Amino acid sequence: RAGAPTDALQYIESIDLEFKKFDNWKQAGLGHMTVKSAFDYSLECNDSSAGKKAFKYANTWGNQVNKLPFVVLEAGMQAAEKWNMYFKAKKYKKLAERERARIDSM
Repeated sequence: RAGAPTDALQYIESIDLEFKKFDNWKQAGLGHMTVKSAFDYSLECNDSSAGKKAFKYANTWGNQVNKLPFVVLEAGMQAAEKWNMYFKAKKYKKLAERERARIDSM
């Protein structure tokens, strides 16, 4: 988050390459926090190209794992809003609200 340097996108891209080699990452617990980190980077990034690419990676990964935690959904919503991705923002907002309601009902 310290200025979200554009070259950090290279790390996100290298994670994507590793995920493609290791399909079990979805079951190994690597997905949730990796998705959150990429959404956080997207949100903090000032370069629209890098920020949107990071969002797309996080969104793709997030679609491959089960039940994203509330904080990940919220980060996705905020990043989508920043880059004016209205349909994605609406999707993440709806999912975050549903997850928040589930948590509150416990």
